[in-house]
Amino acid sequence: MLAGVLVVTALVYVRCLTNWFFSDDVIMIEKNRYISEWSFLWKSMTRDLWWFNNPDLNHAATTTFYQPMQSLWLGLGYHLFGASPVGWHLAKIALHLLVVVLVFRVAQILSGSTRVGLIAALLFGLLAVHAEPVVWATDVPEPLSTAFELGAFCLFIRRSSSGWKGLAGPLVLYALATFSHESAVMFPALIGAYVLLFENDRGLAPSTHDSPRASATARVGNAAALSAGFVGVALIYLGVRLAVLGQQQLFGFMTRVKTATLVQANIVPNVTVVHHSPAEILFTLPSVLLWYLKLLAIPWMAGPAHAADFVNSPSPGNFFAPLTVLLGLAIAGYLSMRNAPRAKLYLFCALWWMIAIAAAPIAGIKLGTGLVFDRYDYLASFAFCLLIADLAFSYAGGGIVRKRAVAGTVAALAAANAIALWRVQPVWHDNVSAFTRAVENAPLSARNRLSLVGALMGAGDFQAASRQLKAAAALAPDDAAIHFALAAVDMKLHRNEEAVRELKLYYDKAFPHRPPVTITLPPAGT
Repeated sequence: MLAGVLVVTALVYVRCLTNWFFSDDVIMIEKNRYISEWSFLWKSMTRDLWWFNNPDLNHAATTTFYQPMQSLWLGLGYHLFGASPVGWHLAKIALHLLVVVLVFRVAQILSGSTRVGLIAALLFGLLAVHAEPVVWATDVPEPLSTAFELGAFCLFIRRSSSGWKGLAGPLVLYALATFSHESAVMFPALIGAYVLLFENDRGLAPSTHDSPRASATARVGNAAALSAGFVGVALIYLGVRLAVLGQQQLFGFMTRVKTATLVQANIVPNVTVVHHSPAEILFTLPSVLLWYLKLLAIPWMAGPAHAADFVNSPSPGNFFAPLTVLLGLAIAGYLSMRNAPRAKLYLFCALWWMIAIAAAPIAGIKLGTGLVFDRYDYLASFAFCLLIADLAFSYAGGGIVRKRAVAGTVAALAAANAIALWRVQPVWHDNVSAFTRAVENAPLSARNRLSLVGALMGAGDFQAASRQLKAAAALAPDDAAIHFALAAVDMKLHRNEEAVRELKLYYDKAFPHRPPVTITLPPAGT
């Protein structure tokens, strides 16, 4: 039956084999002149992820990304597949199938039921929200770190020794997870939660059971002790990350803002960084967390972008309403499941989702490329699948009618996700397709329109690029970079009068305190 789940999952993902390279794929694979060299592998161990764009910076980090396992995947993948998109997509599907197997095994162990494991694996394999991390060739960190974390978790809960020997395998896999994606630093909290809830007596001295208070204290201490090794691995990773990236790039809670400078009387576009205050991040968290819940529950919402933005000042719509919904869901879940026979498992599912998703908003705001991404739900979605699977199995134990109702419901949920997954995969076919959908999903985002403009200009469609830039200028009239890009497109279309007007707007926005300038262009067509 597990083989059947894997076959169904693979068949649904077959459609992405016709996709081209998209966005980072082009830069990391096609245009990366170092990827064919074996030295690319070891150089990537001591530099940031994008070092190959500026190899002459002498190890200076220019981004907040340190994911050497992704670079290892890319280097080995190039030697296996070259620049053929099909090979890269097949490798990603194979990685996803491995994760599905691990989901089955961990769900089976936690629930004590093979049927629960199969249902969880089926749902996880077909969740539409997983389209982005599976069909995007270079979006490796989330699936790779999830595979290592689930493997480490499985080995941990099945360890035969209570000493450090039983932790060797889990610690090694966890170390690989941290060097795959920085969100893995939250994994020790999952270990602690599991030990606290399920390993009540393991590793505890008999004297700790004399009183409830002593037992509870000992269990917390036992959870802390068993998770300490994983905390140590996380600290080692952070230390290496600090050494490679430097203190300024260690975490990077920032947003990129396109501006300009004046260099020897020439206007030069560049990028500056705006850091967000802890208050802004705190006000933004409820709406972001609610987004990730909706992406799990509503299959057709999957896509490359979502209409989430920073909350600078809280209001009923952008802060209090999402917070109320989250609190309402938490209270309803507690009241409905507190007396359930599997209450501990359901509580662990809730903790798993909260811990796994906790790093998602942080990762989303690192470089200001967006707040909500489907790929950050990858590890967290395991909890959703296990919860639904166990609830379905428990309800089905009441008789043949319930069994049929559960079977129909699970089949309908899997089918809905499979259909949505099949339909959304072509979105990542190429840059124009992906950024067009991004604009459709978040039409008020000038940033998404600028991304689409770059794709349209690359495809030679300057008329469409001009329309998108004008819409972006209406959304962000003070963004100097938009006027600069619009001037460039106007010159491509031989609209020099419009280009001069946009260049003047650009100069006024970028250098408000500079004296006026005279801008002239050669006659159109020359």
